[in-house]
Amino acid sequence: MDEQLTNGDVSEIKPVPKQASLMKNMFQTMRSYFFHFFMLFLAVTAGFFAENLREDYGERKQSREYANSMVDDLVRDTLNMHYHIARLNEAIKSITDLANYVRDKKVNQLSNLELYRLTLISPNPPFRWSRATLEQVKSSGSLRYFTNDSIIYYLSQYDAVTIHLDQDNFEDQKRYFQATEMKNQVVDLNYPEEFKKRLKSNPDSVIQTSNSSKQLLTNNINEVNQMVNTYLIAKDYSTSRINELSHLIHDQSRLILLLKREYNLQ
Repeated sequence: MDEQLTNGDVSEIKPVPKQASLMKNMFQTMRSYFFHFFMLFLAVTAGFFAENLREDYGERKQSREYANSMVDDLVRDTLNMHYHIARLNEAIKSITDLANYVRDKKVNQLSNLELYRLTLISPNPPFRWSRATLEQVKSSGSLRYFTNDSIIYYLSQYDAVTIHLDQDNFEDQKRYFQATEMKNQVVDLNYPEEFKKRLKSNPDSVIQTSNSSKQLLTNNINEVNQMVNTYLIAKDYSTSRINELSHLIHDQSRLILLLKREYNLQ
């Protein structure tokens, strides 16, 4: 009886080591799977961070190249704007002299030659913005490369204001052309070409030595005053344009400084 019980107990105990071995094998397998999963996770994570670092470095390098090119464009634009301001100031001075000359005079007190000289006023030429880099940045979506909010603000301002000034300049030219059309109805323009060249190069000398007796094309002082008024309207807009250009020059100087500091440019 005891022997059977003993044998029975032994037979029941025999499977236990097999179960323990199976559990051990399963645990080792799971640990191996977990280890490989963890290593794969580390590899993917490391790759993700490496890719981010590579992209950050690439974007930083690209933004620096854009910044350097942008500074060159802005410097050229600043010189160009100073040229336009000088042209606008010349036109404003001529119109002021024209208005002073005509003021309170009768038509028979006006000289055709003097009015011809004072109305040798050219409209401001079209702006020649150096926008190649900015357009490339916009079209490629690279504006996000610039992480400095102030740089983004001034770039956006530069973009908007230059487009606005192009439209303003188009309207300004139309005003000057309108004034020129009115001048053509008032002033006799039929002077020899050589005389016109000398008048542009040395107006005071030509006026003093000229024996020209050309008469105005009108006897109506109101037509003369209407012509002057058209020029005065153009003058007012030219003054506004100078103010806009001066503000843009200030903003561009600020933007150049920000770009140089941010990207350590010379």
